[in-house]
Amino acid sequence: MPRFQATVKETLEKRKPDVIELRINLTSCMSACQNAVLDIGSYLLKELKRLNVGLLDMDEISIESIYSSQFHRSLQVKLDPVWHQLSKVSKQIIADLRTLRHLLLLLLDSDAIHLASVLASLRSPDYVHKSSGWPLLDQAETLILNVEERRSKREQQPKWSVLKEILSEIHDSSGKEGGGGQEMALVLVNDVSTCRQLRKLLTDGAEKIFNDTTR
Repeated sequence: MPRFQATVKETLEKRKPDVIELRINLTSCMSACQNAVLDIGSYLLKELKRLNVGLLDMDEISIESIYSSQFHRSLQVKLDPVWHQLSKVSKQIIADLRTLRHLLLLLLDSDAIHLASVLASLRSPDYVHKSSGWPLLDQAETLILNVEERRSKREQQPKWSVLKEILSEIHDSSGKEGGGGQEMALVLVNDVSTCRQLRKLLTDGAEKIFNDTTR
């Protein structure tokens, strides 16, 4: 083992991590949005199976796995050998499933105003005409109503407040232990955009995020 790696290992072993997992509940509006999108996705997946009976074996694919980055990869593995045989409607359903996954990820990661803006673009006549028709479903109306409610009251991501509480606890604990509240905390995120979002949240507050989104 190289000397650098040995030094890192030795340093980390002196103070092994104490892992605490936090479960953060969605707000009622977020839960309603999530359920609506999953219901729409389930309907589209059933339609895809119905339109391709005997052509596609999709028993192993369920809408519950749509959060996984492997969802579309697994779907594509099934589709690639018969892609040229799929109808235009089937291909549009596949594209719509990607869109629904994007909405779910925005629901969990983005601010309420940005999500409302993205959903508004999916309600345009051009998109509705091009889509498989999911924006016309009753569940889509439920999604729209709850997204608009979150936007109107500028509902924050629940994990934002939890993060701020944790960082405050670290700061207070550092002060009590004689560190003067100067302990550094490393926050790992999924991508650069989330990093920017949290930096803005922690330096300027949630209202700054909402104001910048509306510009």
